[in-house]
Amino acid sequence: MSQSKRTARPLDHLVLPVGDLARTRQRLAALGFTVADEARHPFGTANACVFFSDDTYLEPLAVASREECEAAALEGNAFVARDQAFRFRQGAEGLSAVVLGTPDAAEDHIRFRSRGISGGEMLEFSRPLRLPDGREGLGSFRLSFAADLRSPDFFLFACQRLRALPVDSSSLHRHGNGVLGIAEVVLSEQN
Repeated sequence: MSQSKRTARPLDHLVLPVGDLARTRQRLAALGFTVADEARHPFGTANACVFFSDDTYLEPLAVASREECEAAALEGNAFVARDQAFRFRQGAEGLSAVVLGTPDAAEDHIRFRSRGISGGEMLEFSRPLRLPDGREGLGSFRLSFAADLRSPDFFLFACQRLRALPVDSSSLHRHGNGVLGIAEVVLSEQN
């Protein structure tokens, strides 16, 4: 068994669908968070992340182009398809995914498939990110998805950061409210 199979995966981020990204940015800023500029994904969604110094973050996620999202979902993009499923069943606001960090998303994808919990094909993409000082960076990611059909509104995926934020992104980690990271995620269900 390889080392990565035995190693617990760290929390990477939480996906938080939102209906209005500009309003969400204002709300988070009013709560004392430093919020990154809006960034578009190449498949029609956009986010404005809140990055923490413990290397975790919140990803408020909005639909920037309904047409691009629908086309991506029809082409098999599990990330967008799951986001659409969440919005259809739960509305535009909430928690739709817990994301774990991984050194090898391809290996995780194989493991998810072998255990019958694959949530779709792997996804690899890049997107630009503007830092508060005006510099731009490029982030590249590889995602592998796990899901349970009994829970169509929620899923988990492993995120391999192929190209992380520029080295000096510390200005995004400082928050007026003093938050340093995500300490715990608690999930429950009524049954």
